[in-house]
Amino acid sequence: MKNELNINQESFCNKAKMSLYSFPITETASITNITTFELFVKLKSPEFEKIITIIRGIEDEKEQDKLKAAYLQTVTPSGIYSKRNQKDFIEHTGIICIDFDHIADLADFKQKILSDSEIETLLLFLSPSGAGYKWFVRIPKNVSSHISYFNAIKHYVKCTYDFEIDNQCKNISRTCFLSYDPDAYLNVDNPKELGSDFLDKWMPKIEEKLSNSLNNTFESQLNIKRVKSVVDQLVDNNINITDDYEDWLNVGFSLCQLEESGRDFFHQISRISSKYEKSEVDDKYSSLLSNYNEEITLGTFFFLAEQYGVKPIMEYKEMKKDVNINPSTLYSKKLRTMPERLAEAKKLPKIQRLLGNIWCKGEVHILFGDNGTGKSVWATQIANALSKGESTFINLPNEAGIQKVLFYDFELSDVQIMNRYSDAEGNVYPFNSNLTLDSLDFSDPYFTNSRVGLDKLIINKFKEDIVEYKPDVLIIDNITFLKTEALHEGKVALELIKALIELKKEFSLSILILAHTPKVPPGSLIINNHLAGSKHLSNHADSVSTIGVSTTDKNIKYVKSVKCRSTEKEFDANNVILVKQEKIRSFLQFTYVEQASEYLLVKDPMKIKEEEIEEEVKNEVIYLHQQGMSCRNIAAQTDLSKSKVDRIIQSHKIDDNVLL
Repeated sequence: MKNELNINQESFCNKAKMSLYSFPITETASITNITTFELFVKLKSPEFEKIITIIRGIEDEKEQDKLKAAYLQTVTPSGIYSKRNQKDFIEHTGIICIDFDHIADLADFKQKILSDSEIETLLLFLSPSGAGYKWFVRIPKNVSSHISYFNAIKHYVKCTYDFEIDNQCKNISRTCFLSYDPDAYLNVDNPKELGSDFLDKWMPKIEEKLSNSLNNTFESQLNIKRVKSVVDQLVDNNINITDDYEDWLNVGFSLCQLEESGRDFFHQISRISSKYEKSEVDDKYSSLLSNYNEEITLGTFFFLAEQYGVKPIMEYKEMKKDVNINPSTLYSKKLRTMPERLAEAKKLPKIQRLLGNIWCKGEVHILFGDNGTGKSVWATQIANALSKGESTFINLPNEAGIQKVLFYDFELSDVQIMNRYSDAEGNVYPFNSNLTLDSLDFSDPYFTNSRVGLDKLIINKFKEDIVEYKPDVLIIDNITFLKTEALHEGKVALELIKALIELKKEFSLSILILAHTPKVPPGSLIINNHLAGSKHLSNHADSVSTIGVSTTDKNIKYVKSVKCRSTEKEFDANNVILVKQEKIRSFLQFTYVEQASEYLLVKDPMKIKEEEIEEEVKNEVIYLHQQGMSCRNIAAQTDLSKSKVDRIIQSHKIDDNVLL
């Protein structure tokens, strides 16, 4: 490989561009796009020599960071942006930058990296601190595979150099500070782009190993329990993961990590196949065990099982009971004092409301209601407002500005959508391009040619689309389409809401989920328990709201806040938002009417009066009981039956116990 400045204009380093930003680090608008060659020239020039010399003369890393942030230009090696944020991403550069920090022998490390036969270096230069290197490598210009290549490189570096790479390098928007390195290296030929063969070889298929502080006895016992939990599921559900001969061998090799303890598991798994022969399986395991070199581990077995939707089940209580371990070895984060926690919280950004006090940015919000209450209409109205940076209603402000919205609609056909958002003359409503609203085609081979459960495929499709469309907000209408089992089952609801919470955390999303409620009894106030799967869905959601219909005027609907975690509950049962559903200028929507008590909307006046009188009688019974009067005498004084008095008193005792 050459390292000259006179290069071919068609060379990759003279064609591929990345965005350059001015200092300080808070400047997010790109000032220009530069090639790798142009970056190389800047690194070797004395442009930043003075400030870099100062930085390298300071021992305190925090002080170094302050100077870097204040005085050094940056680039985004993996992305071209007009402005450094998700919305203004233009394209992938085909480059990934890996940080190597705190290297003991810089010269030796550089020689090893540049001599690496697996990964060809595009650019290598000293970091601003002078204690590490920035390593530029070519990968495909594909946003969706970026993280996969990062994980494969990380795994390769760990196995080859025993070096842990900073996880922040996986972000496409990750910035890289410019530095000064007169000995920076540039590959002026066309370095090889990492391909699928590299992924196949180095993409980690093994779960993170247990902490080294745990002894081998514990690890062995834990592995056996985890394998058993998977094998039990495979046997119980008659799932054959070894139809392919190579898969069968890989399963056998994986189980060899358990030595003789893996033999019976190999028999149980093989027995699911119609090809099972006991002596053949036994001989094969003996052969595999004698040739086992630890290259294939249990991670391969778990990976193969996961392709069929089967994962290890290990309850912490069971692990603690059956294995003698100190739980503190599993937890590395230091607990904070209250002043420390408040100090960190003070640095966090202010909570931004998306739908007034009902739904805030970064929350998983559930909107539920009966059929025909207008959930989809309301959700589309919210999505439309967010995509334009507008507020849905004046009293439901959007403080987060323009949001890119990805809306999955599993309820309406294209014709129904057209009817809702066009007028009699066929004029359609002008939606903003920040709103992507569509369904999924379940006849597509993606869904039909897989043995993985439909619900898992849908969640995986969500991830792929999130990577491609980069939304701020995800809306799902309706949650029942995400699960093939009954949603009212607590375990199903819990698994589903956890999967969506993981999406929120992984991609920094705000999520709105529409859900169904069974028929609410007439005259009842709508509460959490009316939500199907309520115990798990509402407990794990950040906020919950509902739509009800007035029993006194069927044209009036109301929006009510049921749960708030980030704000005060402004629109509770005493102050619900009354709305009418109507089409205005080709847009079907809710229009604001007023605010009122839900109680007045679902009860008729005579019923209210009757309930008030009954409540007064109950209070009198309780009062007389507390004064020591017998049930017989209370019945005589209140003109109630003795059994009725008994029921009131018993009910009061139960309520007291609940409160206690």
